[in-house]
Amino acid sequence: MGRDRVVLVHSYAKWGGNLKITKYLLEHLSSQNLEVGFAYPQDTEYAYRFEHLNIIPIQYKWRNKYDIMGLLDFVIKIIRFNPKLIHSHNRQADLLTATTSLITGIPAITTQHAQINIDDTTFKKKRDIPAQIYRLILRTAFRKVIAVAKHLEKEIQSEAFHIPSWKMTTIHNGIRPMKVVKSKIRKELGIVEDDVIITEIGTISKKGHNDLVRSAKYLFDRGYQPRYIIVGSGREKQKVVELINSSGLEDYFYLLGERNDISEILSDTDIFVLPSYSEGLPVSILEAMSLGIPVIATPVGGITEAIIDGHNGLIVDTGSTTQLAEAIAKLIENQELRNTLGENARSDFYKKFNINRMLDEYMDIYYKFVNL
Repeated sequence: MGRDRVVLVHSYAKWGGNLKITKYLLEHLSSQNLEVGFAYPQDTEYAYRFEHLNIIPIQYKWRNKYDIMGLLDFVIKIIRFNPKLIHSHNRQADLLTATTSLITGIPAITTQHAQINIDDTTFKKKRDIPAQIYRLILRTAFRKVIAVAKHLEKEIQSEAFHIPSWKMTTIHNGIRPMKVVKSKIRKELGIVEDDVIITEIGTISKKGHNDLVRSAKYLFDRGYQPRYIIVGSGREKQKVVELINSSGLEDYFYLLGERNDISEILSDTDIFVLPSYSEGLPVSILEAMSLGIPVIATPVGGITEAIIDGHNGLIVDTGSTTQLAEAIAKLIENQELRNTLGENARSDFYKKFNINRMLDEYMDIYYKFVNL
């Protein structure tokens, strides 16, 4: 008798924290007594990151929710793979997975990695067909709905969705701790040793990059001149560049795009910031915590389940550039506070967000559907 098969499904075209968690899970599943498939879009920029894994790639072409032929092609490919379980990892993939599960009867689960950002009134509007369909999918098609933070679980169980509690669970993200490495970032960028480096990592959309630039201008006008590293790309990048230039801060910001040397960048980082407007449980924050870097962030999604204000970081109001600037200034001026917050962040990471805990909790769910 052959081994049971499972397939993980993604629809993102670009690399990010969500896919890092998916990769951890693929690595672990492929080490078990399973045949593991990974369904992802054709022409992605991250396929090479999975080539070394003992998994079966299932590439599909699906343009959007109106692409019926693409949807049917996906269903056929999953039927041919014949898994015992389908595990979806983002909203667009939920539609593909749910349709396949309803047609074939193959059990499906989903991990919700991000806030849904749709209030109750949206779902009460019967004419909002996409919202109604998504609520129906979550309620009926999935055997288990997994949230990466308690805040997300409560959101999904709210009046907007009516997901029963027995179908919901939370599995906090976990990662392998990053290691401090000898970094060449300061030399590469021409940043001297005495300059404080402030780093933000993430897609340039809904992550508060403009707020960071405005806070930098506020600080510059008051005599603070740290250096700011932004890692990532996104549709709002040009607007951020224009704001940097119009603020006269082009000599203080370094937009590096997508990078593979995150451990090097963070090894030279003094303060990590993430003034987001929407989040799940950001992998970038966990990476910073694992290296003992103090974090300044906003209280969105599951961030406050990782960052406790005054204990391992600082929390500022969403959209408040003044609070963000004052928090940055506070940490620039107080090296001892930076060290204390960073040490607490590292300690909390190892207690709460290690990868083994996350994988064990996922396997407890998988055991209900497959033989290992």
